[in-house]
Amino acid sequence: MARQLSLPINRQPLSEQVYHQIKKLILTGQLEQGTRLTEKTLAQDLGISPTPVRESLRRLYADGLVELQPYKGVIVRSVKPEEVLEAFACREALEGLAGASAAKAIDAEGIERLRDILARTLQEESRDALVKLNEEFHQVILEYAQNRRLTLLLDTLQDIIRFRRQLAAYNPEYKGSIYRQHSAIADALEEKDSAKASLLLQEHIQDSAASFAQEIHGNKKSSN
Repeated sequence: MARQLSLPINRQPLSEQVYHQIKKLILTGQLEQGTRLTEKTLAQDLGISPTPVRESLRRLYADGLVELQPYKGVIVRSVKPEEVLEAFACREALEGLAGASAAKAIDAEGIERLRDILARTLQEESRDALVKLNEEFHQVILEYAQNRRLTLLLDTLQDIIRFRRQLAAYNPEYKGSIYRQHSAIADALEEKDSAKASLLLQEHIQDSAASFAQEIHGNKKSSN
């Protein structure tokens, strides 16, 4: 593996640090789809024993980010567009549940955090920064939904979506649309309107899925 890996200094267990580091490399495309991953090479690059690497690869397999192929071992999966659209469909239902739950529990501080993200969205032009702000907005809602299992499920679905798009496919032209949708969602949450918040979040995810479908269609056209 032609890269020098390093682990952040924190208090997380070593296996947890290794898992998040390898996962980040996959989700950002630094470890490309089809790349072979070996415990020995990863352990050497990270300067650790193979055991936490082995545990991390098992978790990444459960996440659907790597697969085991005969005679090749563990490789980074190639996620099909159909899988991403399936993930969007599941996410649509779960985000609706998150919105309905968050509307019942969110307080003034939570609304203020959402408004702050909206303000930063208007000022930001960086593609990657806009993606992170979008995710931050949804994370605040999940926090107030107060459902750990829901959070885990949505995190897994978002990993699949992010993995396929690898952030670079995000189009800044959608900034105005995303801002308007997020603003309406924040209004519904502030009004404690669970049904409206749920519906708006579902429509928001539907729009994201439609945008992804257009990207696929556009890529197919350009390759013909």
